[in-house]
Amino acid sequence: MGSRAPHALVDTTPAKTIVVYRNGDQFYVGRKFVLSRRRVATFEALLEQLTEQVEVPFGVRRLFTPTRGRPVLELDSLQAGGKYVAAGRERFKKLE
Repeated sequence: MGSRAPHALVDTTPAKTIVVYRNGDQFYVGRKFVLSRRRVATFEALLEQLTEQVEVPFGVRRLFTPTRGRPVLELDSLQAGGKYVAAGRERFKKLE
């Protein structure tokens, strides 16, 4: 039997840890999330998970950067150790 090349079935992408805050809520201490491709495969799956764990009226529909309020549109844009603001359909509100 010859040796076979290893299959790329195992995702070796490291997990990212992020902190998510509630839009406009200066008293919310933030919630830490560990993101791995195995548990969160798509950006939509991440929004669903955030909806379950961060109480936002009508669910989490968008993520923003906390300082400039720029929208985050894909998983690859999330930085390990980054902080983000979860919002529903409302506009971004700067955290004081």
